[in-house]
Amino acid sequence: MSCGYGRGLVFGLEDAPPEHWRLESIAAHDLVTLSWLSDFDRLCLWRLLDLREAVEREGVELMNVNGLLNLVAWSRLLGGDIVPHGRLPDSFSAPTAGRLLMIPAECSMWFETRGDAGMGSQACP
Repeated sequence: MSCGYGRGLVFGLEDAPPEHWRLESIAAHDLVTLSWLSDFDRLCLWRLLDLREAVEREGVELMNVNGLLNLVAWSRLLGGDIVPHGRLPDSFSAPTAGRLLMIPAECSMWFETRGDAGMGSQACP
């Protein structure tokens, strides 16, 4: 967990985490925002991370420049999914297609503008 004051932080690990562990980075203020969501808990987080890994195993590269809170907001906007299936072009499924999915960078702003109630009723993927 990082805080939004001062310079950026980059660190490395001497040893890789155990195989069944995940390493996620989140800013302190984003973690506080997630903690306010009454229908979002650690199981929701693990399901969301499982879903992200499943999508990436299918050869889709997710570009999410605004972090975990943004991914949670994107998933809520899509009713618990992270791929907008009905809005993908036909060429997306072609074997030679570069499958890059850009998650809008402003999704996490909807927590501020709409509050928890405006994000839909399905928090977990």
